[in-house]
Amino acid sequence: MSAQEVIKARLTSFAGLSALVGTRVHPGVAPQNTLRPYVTYSVVSEFRQYGMGGGIGLVTARYQFDVFADAAPAARAVIDQLRLALDFWSSPASSPAIVEVTVENVIDGYEPDTGLFHPVIDFQVIHRE
Repeated sequence: MSAQEVIKARLTSFAGLSALVGTRVHPGVAPQNTLRPYVTYSVVSEFRQYGMGGGIGLVTARYQFDVFADAAPAARAVIDQLRLALDFWSSPASSPAIVEVTVENVIDGYEPDTGLFHPVIDFQVIHRE
C-alpha cells in the first residue's frame, strides 16, 4: 500500500466526510459526470530526508485536495471535514507509517466557467518509506 492509498482509506472511512462525499475521493482527476460534491487529490511536492549516512527513511510530501461543489456551504463543509480527518492525524501501524499530517493552507475558489465552487486545502504529510 502507498501513502496515498493509506490517506484515501482514512478519508473514505471518516464518517463526517463520507456522509458528504461517500467514496468520491479521486486521485488526480474525477471521472466525468461524478456526482458533486467530490474531492480530488495530488502530491504537489515530495522530498526525502537525509542524515549523515544517507536517507533516513522519511518522506515529507505536500498533498493538495481540491473540492468541487455546487454551493459554497457544501464546499466549505467538505473542506472542514478534510481538515478534521487529517489535521494532526498519524497512523503509525499502517504501511507505510504516517508519522504526521498538518494543514498548510486553505484557499477558497470559484470557477465562473463551470459555476462550481472549488476550494483547495493543502497538507504536509510526513511518512515512512
